[in-house]
Amino acid sequence: MMKLIGLKRVIAICILLGINFGVFSVYLTALAPMLEDAQRQLRAVDGQISDLRSKITTAKQETAFVKENLPKYQELQDRGLFLEQDRFMIDRLLQDMRSKAGIANFSFAVGDLTAMANADAESIGYTLSSSRISVDKIISPLDNNIYAFLQDIRGAFPEYTRLQKFSIQRTAKVNEQLLNDLSDGKQVSAVGANIVFDWMTLVPNAAGQSQDAAGAGRR
Repeated sequence: MMKLIGLKRVIAICILLGINFGVFSVYLTALAPMLEDAQRQLRAVDGQISDLRSKITTAKQETAFVKENLPKYQELQDRGLFLEQDRFMIDRLLQDMRSKAGIANFSFAVGDLTAMANADAESIGYTLSSSRISVDKIISPLDNNIYAFLQDIRGAFPEYTRLQKFSIQRTAKVNEQLLNDLSDGKQVSAVGANIVFDWMTLVPNAAGQSQDAAGAGRR
């Protein structure tokens, strides 16, 4: 067979086979790992690009959410939903309401600030907190003054209040002397009442968890 092919051709074929084997060996030992590493890096870059796209989409959604809800947040803030429930503020508001309604006097007590479970408030990092306010020993000339005081609670206290209970009692008979005293501007007590309502606001979670009212204040 060598005679048919020729020695030189055999040698050339062997050389070509050796070159091919060497190239294949180089591919297996060097090029293949380099190609695999390049593909791995490409996959990593693709993953980073996908993650970036996801973040951009999320950022756009959050921006749209903020633009849509920021006016609502500012409106609630302006209406006092995020105010701290200061006891001196409660005293001032009640006294203003008393004077406006024409009530001579009363006593009041403010309960401890308590947290209320509310998923919507917790999702934005706030706690819905409530203080129970009891107004009793109300001295009033007429029941109309009591109803005026009741109707003013929602407008006087920031944002949200909830009436729990109230009672009205007649404390004196309506007679000529009482009517004369009333027309003369004297302090008259013909009606008594007791009112209990809750005042609710949103406070940051840290404050909501640590804030504890010093105790009920009476006047």
